[in-house]
Amino acid sequence: MKAAVDVLVGDVSRLPVAVSVSPLSTTMTSVVEAFGVLRGRLPSAVQAAIHSLARPLDLSALAPIGNRHDPRIPDALHPGRPGTMTFAEELELIGEAGGDIRTAIADEFTGDVPEHFRSWLDAPARALGAYVDTLRRYHDLVVRRVYPDLFGRLRREAELLEGALVDGPTRRLLERLHPSLSIGPDRLRHEPRSPGGASRQLRARSLTLVPVVSAPLTYSANLTGALTTTGGVRFSYAPPNLALFDNEARPRGRDDPLAALLGPRPTVILRRLARAATTSELADELGLAPSTVSHHLTVLLAGDTVSAHRQGNTVYYRLTDRGRALLELYP
Repeated sequence: MKAAVDVLVGDVSRLPVAVSVSPLSTTMTSVVEAFGVLRGRLPSAVQAAIHSLARPLDLSALAPIGNRHDPRIPDALHPGRPGTMTFAEELELIGEAGGDIRTAIADEFTGDVPEHFRSWLDAPARALGAYVDTLRRYHDLVVRRVYPDLFGRLRREAELLEGALVDGPTRRLLERLHPSLSIGPDRLRHEPRSPGGASRQLRARSLTLVPVVSAPLTYSANLTGALTTTGGVRFSYAPPNLALFDNEARPRGRDDPLAALLGPRPTVILRRLARAATTSELADELGLAPSTVSHHLTVLLAGDTVSAHRQGNTVYYRLTDRGRALLELYP
């Protein structure tokens, strides 16, 4: 049975949702994808650029997020506050947790503390100082160069989410966030595609959405929070409109190798459906006539690469397992 995270929320329709634009979350995600458990899922040119820019840095202090085995970190190292904060302000919050970091580590790991955290128990202030300093240098030397106009794009994504929360029910927005997130009347369930890990159950009175830059379909979405919390839970996910890089390795349009099989327009539509969308949304975003989008969706439906889900009078299209597998073959 696959590991899953269940978040019990009482009533999904009444779940308070906030949006966080977190430069810190983006920086940490970059470390995880370039050096940690998600290594190898970025486009090859982006991966190479990150490794080249990070070569002068000693990243050993980032072992809590850069290791390839246990991705858990205490909340104190990832504050993720709702709203907009600068990277420097987020780092300052982490620094203020210095006095509590040893307790936070002990609370997070009820059994044996992982090897990469043991030095933190012996000298927490020194470990925290090195962690914060290295994160700052990684952000300045790597993240800002690989992801141009990053925080402007994060803010635009947050505006889209906040607008969707105003215009429609919370459930509709949540169902569109990530292919592996399923919504029940009283819970959210996330089933990661990556093997391993244990099933968890969280309780939450609120949800904070954290959009992060990532490669399309990397399945880096995660739900984090204390196992017995009755407070908030964070959901980090990779919106398709943020999966854009300055030196993107994947060709566009007719030069996309997948377009040789499907054609340019069906390929663009399929890639856009990393997050569910309606025919009119696809038409607006891609600059195509609704009738053209509808025609290509019919073909993609027949090939079992997308599926249609009706909510009231609105039909949303999502990738199927076959569609995701196809994009994984042509990242």
